[in-house]
Amino acid sequence: MAVVSLDDTEKEAGEKTQNIDEDELYIGKKFETHDDLFSAYKAYAKREGFAVRKRTNRKNEDGIIRNVTYVCNRAGNPVNKTKNIAKPRKSNRCDCKAYVTARLDDEDKWEITQLKLDHNHTFNPRIPMEKNFRSVVNQYGGYDKVDCSEQDCRNALA
Repeated sequence: MAVVSLDDTEKEAGEKTQNIDEDELYIGKKFETHDDLFSAYKAYAKREGFAVRKRTNRKNEDGIIRNVTYVCNRAGNPVNKTKNIAKPRKSNRCDCKAYVTARLDDEDKWEITQLKLDHNHTFNPRIPMEKNFRSVVNQYGGYDKVDCSEQDCRNALA
């Protein structure tokens, strides 16, 4: 039987907290406000290459928000956005299940209670084609020195 002193357990606990990255999301992590939580999830999403949106907030009888859920912007079933049937628009939703849910605890801190970070889709690049193409033009010293057009690049990606 191994004897563990209080100092040893405190050291282990300290090591565990040092190994956790400040930007990492995990169940039990606490935030001062739900805006801080949303900012942290948006920062994580930006690093990973997806966008987020709010799905729900639940309020108590006093009108105070007690529970929030933020999801990947591709969560939910595809919705037909077309108002003009001559110009159909494809929905970007693909029923992605990635989300974070938090609740307001007794200390008035927002605690992550549910977390799923797995996506069922690939991520889109966050830099628009026109900015990519302009950076290539700048790198080569002008439009006349680039062998292709912006539309050629779009076609190659498609």
